Parts: sequence; structure tokens; C-alpha cells
Amino acid sequence: MVSNPTNKWKKIFWSRWFLFAAFVLATASAVAFGRAYFQDYQVRQDIVRLQDGKKQLQAKKINTDELLQYVKSDDFIQEKAHLELNLVKPGEQVAIVDSAENFNRQENQFVVQSINNFNPVKWWRFFTHQLAE
Repeated sequence: MVSNPTNKWKKIFWSRWFLFAAFVLATASAVAFGRAYFQDYQVRQDIVRLQDGKKQLQAKKINTDELLQYVKSDDFIQEKAHLELNLVKPGEQVAIVDSAENFNRQENQFVVQSINNFNPVKWWRFFTHQLAE
């Protein structure tokens, strides 16, 4: 009996052991591919998250640099001198208001007086320019 070489290979490839080994190898390859794909996905998500963080930090750095430049400027020094130390520049005039309810508007010649009415009446008189009643 002459043995056919293709028949021998056919028996090997269709044997149960070969099919089982091929199945195990395919399953192991699929699991390895799945793990690698998931790790790649996580790395890509980390890259996106870090790039967003980088953009936020760059914006914060720009804001901080602008604030630093403002703090180093003469405008900041003058503002702090005016607000915290009550200093004035030469030639400036200071106006001191005794009370929030008693002040004089010289441009409109209205005098606001403390009236013992309830608040909506005061607002109505303010908006209808009936202030000095």
C-alpha cells in the first residue's frame, strides 16, 4: 500500500490533538491581543488627560505671569497705597463722605436725605427724581 503524503498531513491537521492545540493557541493569542489593546486604550486616555492637564497648567502659568507683572507694576503699588494706606498723589483731592445716606451730588443738585419711609418708597422717589421731599 502506497502512503499518500497529503493524506498523512490531512490526518495530522484534522486530529483532535492538533485542533485542541490550535484552539488553545488561538485563545491565548486573542487574550494577549485583548490585554494589549486595553493597555493601549488606557495609555491613550492617560495621554489625553495629561495633555488637558498641560493646557490647564499653561493657562494657569500665563495668568500667574500676568498677575506677577501687575504686582510688579506701579499701578498695583498706587492702588495699594490708595486703598490700604489712604495715600494720595500730589495734586489729588480727597472727598470724605460722612454717611452713606447724607451726600451731595453737585452735578445733578440732588440732596439725598434720610426719610423715615419704607424702602420701596425710597426707591420710587430715587428713580422718579423726587429725592428732596
